Amino acid sequence: LVTAGGTIYITGSSLNIASDTTISGNITIKRDSSLSASNSMIRVENGATLTLENVTLDGASNGQLVEAQRANLVINAGTKLCNSQTAAIKITDGTLTMNGGEIYNNRGKYEADCGAVDVERLLGAATFVMNGGKIYNNTSGGESASGAIHVDKDCSFTMKGGEIYG
Repeated sequence: LVTAGGTIYITGSSLNIASDTTISGNITIKRDSSLSASNSMIRVENGATLTLENVTLDGASNGQLVEAQRANLVINAGTKLCNSQTAAIKITDGTLTMNGGEIYNNRGKYEADCGAVDVERLLGAATFVMNGGKIYNNTSGGESASGAIHVDKDCSFTMKGGEIYG
């Protein structure tokens, strides 16, 4: 598909992950201008787990990077999620586990948008466990939102390691 150090562009519609998948290998996945800002670059579908390791997701200053609804996302070492224009990650009724990597330079577009991680509930509850990694230099869309992490009612965030700053 692409060699180490190469770039894959997401064009037209989101990349849908419907089964357990690992993306790794020193590559960049970047939003193309043809992908609407209302679409996430990657959507993890019901019951699937997406594991990211040693990969960069670059939103090209537009839209969301990963949306996981009733699904799981694992972020491991060497992963970078950057340059989104709304929360880089939206996890709804699922689990986000951050073991390493970095989430940075993401900006909320609207008043209630956080910059890095949005942990939301729809029918159940979502969980974010941070074991390691860094979240930094993320800004909200306004005064009513967090620059880094938003945790909805009945959802949880547990920080066991890592850093959040700037």
